[in-house]
Amino acid sequence: MSDLWLHGLGQISMGDTGVIPIEGLTPIIASDEIKGIGLPFAHHSLRTSSNRKGVNHYHDGKVYVLHSSGVNIYDAESGEVIADNVHTTSSALMIPDLAATDGSYFLAQGSSLYKYALGGTLIWETPNIGSPYCIAVETSGVHIGVTESSTYYVKKFNRNNGNVMWTSSSLNSYIYALAVNSNTVIVADQSYKIYRLNPSNGSTVYSYTIPNSRNAYALAIEPGTNHFYSIDNYYTLRKHSYQTGEPIFERSSANTTTVYNIFIDSENNIYTVSNREITKLDNQLAGFIWREDHNISGNPINGFGLDKEQGKIYVLRQHSARILSTDKEWSDFIPHQFEGVVNSIDVDITGNFYGASDDWTARKFNALGEQQWVYRHNLALNFVKADKNGNVYIADTNRTLKKLNPYGVEQWSCSITGTTGAVTDLVVNSEGVIVVSITYFYTSGSKDYLAKISPEGTLLEKREIGTSGVFRKLHLWDDRTVLAFNKLYDIDTLRTIRYFSTARAIFGRHGDFLFGVYDDDIRVFNKYSGGQIHSFEVSDINITNFYLRAVQGLDGAVYAWDNDKTLVKFNEKGEEFWRYKAVEKIADVKVDDEHNIYLATGYYIEKLTQTFGIEGYDKN
Repeated sequence: MSDLWLHGLGQISMGDTGVIPIEGLTPIIASDEIKGIGLPFAHHSLRTSSNRKGVNHYHDGKVYVLHSSGVNIYDAESGEVIADNVHTTSSALMIPDLAATDGSYFLAQGSSLYKYALGGTLIWETPNIGSPYCIAVETSGVHIGVTESSTYYVKKFNRNNGNVMWTSSSLNSYIYALAVNSNTVIVADQSYKIYRLNPSNGSTVYSYTIPNSRNAYALAIEPGTNHFYSIDNYYTLRKHSYQTGEPIFERSSANTTTVYNIFIDSENNIYTVSNREITKLDNQLAGFIWREDHNISGNPINGFGLDKEQGKIYVLRQHSARILSTDKEWSDFIPHQFEGVVNSIDVDITGNFYGASDDWTARKFNALGEQQWVYRHNLALNFVKADKNGNVYIADTNRTLKKLNPYGVEQWSCSITGTTGAVTDLVVNSEGVIVVSITYFYTSGSKDYLAKISPEGTLLEKREIGTSGVFRKLHLWDDRTVLAFNKLYDIDTLRTIRYFSTARAIFGRHGDFLFGVYDDDIRVFNKYSGGQIHSFEVSDINITNFYLRAVQGLDGAVYAWDNDKTLVKFNEKGEEFWRYKAVEKIADVKVDDEHNIYLATGYYIEKLTQTFGIEGYDKN
């Protein structure tokens, strides 16, 4: 029987002793048993809803997250789940009761407004409120912008019982944004207008038309003054007078993209939040105090929470959350290995493992999965490799290669100019000379490159060597020669010295044999003659728009993965040992000297320890 143990994910259920099955890693073969020891990583996405207009998700030591199946409430210090409440949340709005300390919150969904206790118990329900578009709350009540029968209102409800306190006159169009305090109600609609309403009865005090037919997507009222802010759909931030609505200060390009939240800290600085950037400006909009543009593919910023007293901004992405101080210092909140897809991984001779991610970071973990350091870059990273001395090489999407020392400190940076595509592998010879593989796949013009870099980080030479677009692995044949795709190259000149004409996409070298990929086959060749010995098919996999990938353990075992979530293990003869499904698509696989398997799958590096189908070998 296969015996695989997964380290890194999982929840302990009642009756378990700590080694338990992992949700989402279901074996394809029934005899496989995959278990986990449950390191402290969140094993699921936060699923933060993107419908976040104007809502501060922090209140009284708690962070409230609206997601696709309910509301989760987290302890703001520990990140632990306080409540996991199930609700219907399609097109819903949620806001904590900012005037209470009992953990209650409001949910507007369908045509009803609900108030729930901390544990999810319904306190009251008000039906037939209309279709909600935005929500705000202060001590005297809950305010909601709604539409009913093609008319548009702001309605105020009693916080304690849900009774309607007042309904505004009909406004011109959909309500885009609300900001409220005890003295005023500010409203922005889709017809380029900002209204000030009387907080006692909802009557219109005045309206102001935003210039150039622009809509205000977010509003905020400045405490202790007679001013409020708006930001329009062209990212222009304005500070307005209460009395007339006219702007007194203005700042164009206040953010990189559309802003749905603006908020004010305890020193009356103003912040803008888009799906990728947070900016901080002074209250006269004279200039930026700082900007933090951090665009993570597939994991946008979907909300914020502000703890004014602590100066903490809870940055709620779709899948993960971290804390950004008002002084621009990052810290962890809910534990995740990474905030973006892990693109590349490696493991060193002592069992430390490394990942490079779309979240612009490279990270080092020890053999127990404990994070040792984080290197933050200014672009997504798609390659990482550790050398025998513990130095780490990383590359970004622009093919800039960096060398980090064993502590994650940058030593040098080298831009590999005149190339296209992504760095896929790297080898270092005894003199410290670095050879890099780069490949670019495109249906009408793929390219493969070799580049040579000095030990000091100077680009010495680069050469286009093919058009496969699937060039992913290098092997040091000896100290002067490198095997790349299906040719041997002299490291000094990067010129071909031998061609294995029948081979393709060589990924492994074991004993007297070379192993390569061709469509859904693994082909085995004699390394002396270059002749094919045999081949075997990797069956029942998905390689649509994908070239099968594989790595080889030191005992000669082959691990192949597809475009979905399937990893399959074979011995050198092509006999299948096992297969299983990962949680997410597999981006990279490594196997260490002890037969441990490391997978880059989604936002995680997973570690599998196997005691089945392994062979002894001489590590020396």
